[in-house]
Amino acid sequence: MKRFKYDNDVILAPMVRMGTLPFRLLCLDYGCDIAYSEEIVDTKLLQCRRVENPVFGTIDYVHTDGEIIFRTHPDEAERVVLQIGTAVPEQAAAVAAMMERDIAGLDINMGCPKDYSVKGGMGAALLKNPELIEQILRQCRAVFSKSLTCKIRLLPRMEDTLELVKRIETTGVDALAVHGRTKEERPRHVNNCEAIRIIASTISIPVIANGGSADVHSYEDIEKFRLACGASSVMLARAVQRNPSLFRKEGQLPREQMISDYMKKAIDFDCSYRNTKYAIQQLFGDTSTPRGQQFLATRDFREICEIFHYEKYYDEQIRLRGRDPNDQSLEDRGAIIYASPTEKRPRDQCSEDGLIVSESLDYSPISKRLKRANNTHTPKSRLLEWCVGHGIDSASYEFTYAGRAFCGSVTVGKKTYTSTVPHRSKKDAEHACTVVALKHLIPGFEI
Repeated sequence: MKRFKYDNDVILAPMVRMGTLPFRLLCLDYGCDIAYSEEIVDTKLLQCRRVENPVFGTIDYVHTDGEIIFRTHPDEAERVVLQIGTAVPEQAAAVAAMMERDIAGLDINMGCPKDYSVKGGMGAALLKNPELIEQILRQCRAVFSKSLTCKIRLLPRMEDTLELVKRIETTGVDALAVHGRTKEERPRHVNNCEAIRIIASTISIPVIANGGSADVHSYEDIEKFRLACGASSVMLARAVQRNPSLFRKEGQLPREQMISDYMKKAIDFDCSYRNTKYAIQQLFGDTSTPRGQQFLATRDFREICEIFHYEKYYDEQIRLRGRDPNDQSLEDRGAIIYASPTEKRPRDQCSEDGLIVSESLDYSPISKRLKRANNTHTPKSRLLEWCVGHGIDSASYEFTYAGRAFCGSVTVGKKTYTSTVPHRSKKDAEHACTVVALKHLIPGFEI
């Protein structure tokens, strides 16, 4: 795959909570050329395993606790750049090597002024350590063949800034993104376009101008900002967070249309309730209106869907995934809801590797069903009895957890049984996968 030239490209900037898959795809649909992910810390990615998700057609990087840390889709494969937070060259290089096949580019965050980044020695904290910056970039370049960039802010003295960018230029990066403010300055301060212009005229690699959202109110303003900075390309954050249709050459869209377009993608790619609500709140604008107040009062994903007339589509998609739209344990999800990391398997069938997938037709927690039936004989105790009677070692359990929801699987002999229904408690997830096992092992089994 060819590297980006960063020649008059319009780019979605990395933004925490906004730069997830649904919003990246929305911006790409509207016309942006390259989409950066939100910043992800290197140590978190290094604790992930790569999973091909057959339910959504995505590649998921799943943390050891079951949370999906990074999700990407073939529709963005040639245009997505992963931004990482790092302060350790070896870890940054390890992430670069691990992620290369699933991203089009890698960016190192060297400009974030937020405490959570700076206190870890990442982001803008790196600006004080040019030697470490050089080590990180050189080690990443040695193992990463695709586009490599970094994003910085201005130093208090222009001389120091120029010395730094010249050093960065020697590392082999493909471009440099420059936010025209210092670490201490905030959006209310004027973006220093002249400083970006000086940087662009000093180094030979492409410079991406950032920080001009306050002056971008139309597609034409993007080019004005680029020219004012003498930059090769433009990267936008706050302006398109509120109005991603600024990327459209054809003209801007009504807020209702943008929200509708985003909602569909959020449903299609299983975005969490909290993340979806945050993104829509940015798109919504004035939430002091009656409808805005109704939106702010929503308590789950489906209530958001009802406001924007997506409840039928949501219910349809959730049922296709073998889940109940009314089960609120799905909220704040991000849990792995597919059965196998490599391929889609028919429910209630045994695969060649012995994985049996099923789900209960009753989505209420099994502990409540046991209580209603006045049954003290738990599924786990029944399974233990079955194992003893058949001379099989005790069953072993594994759980994944994300977004306050558990999914469990139990291995009996050479077969593994799992329930596709997430549960709020680990005990209910244990009950659920055990019931799946019992239904296959004991004909006619019911609680």
